[in-house]
Amino acid sequence: MIVLKYLFGLIINLDVLLMGVLLIEVLILICWQRLKKRFIVIALLPLLIIELTPAGRSVITCLENRFPQPQSLPSDITGFILLGGSFAVPETEDRNYPVHSLVGSRLYEFIGLLKDHPHARVVFTGNPVEAKFTKQIFAQFGIDDHRVTIESESKRTQDHPRLTAALVKPQPKEKWVLVTSAFHMPRSVGLFRGAGWNVIPYPVDYHTSGTIKGKTWIIGILDRLNALAWQQGMLQWAGMINHYLEGDSPELYPKPIDVS
Repeated sequence: MIVLKYLFGLIINLDVLLMGVLLIEVLILICWQRLKKRFIVIALLPLLIIELTPAGRSVITCLENRFPQPQSLPSDITGFILLGGSFAVPETEDRNYPVHSLVGSRLYEFIGLLKDHPHARVVFTGNPVEAKFTKQIFAQFGIDDHRVTIESESKRTQDHPRLTAALVKPQPKEKWVLVTSAFHMPRSVGLFRGAGWNVIPYPVDYHTSGTIKGKTWIIGILDRLNALAWQQGMLQWAGMINHYLEGDSPELYPKPIDVS
């Protein structure tokens, strides 16, 4: 498993690795002219694919489309679960002020859901910094503290279902709605199912249009987010493969099932 961890670490940060290869090439070109063409192709081809094609966006799009957002939710919802990730933790900790990450909208979309279900329980799971500021924002939006349960010890995605289940003790007939970023939902659902918790997925915080079109190619080049999309997409797949091999998730690529 350690080998897989480092292997996926290289894949996730492939663009950085290739930049390093290009730097080495400069030295090689000075000394070994015969090798220059081969090394240039090895470094440039994958880098061009990552930076100049919608490869990463295609991965994110597939992840986001895996679980459709429910058109309606059951009236007898027990509660809603929000996964951490909405804050840039080091910056938030240094400023002692909420600094949102690129997936920060999941927190506010979650709050919007709560207003339609005023009697449902509210559960947040994340690290201590996220827990502190999430609780403050809940209070600012008028969410009754008596509804809220905070799990603040999770450091990794695989910690969320285990620690939250131990705290909440969900019953088989209860209906819990899991809220997280759409691209993160397949990985999260697999872990909750592995913990015996058959949650209702409610993806939010979309980052793609849901389709790959010609303009996606151009926009991806101009906004320079292709590499970030590749990194995030590969990170999710690395996590799903690892969770499946470790036995934390019963499925490699979790799919929707009827939990109504």
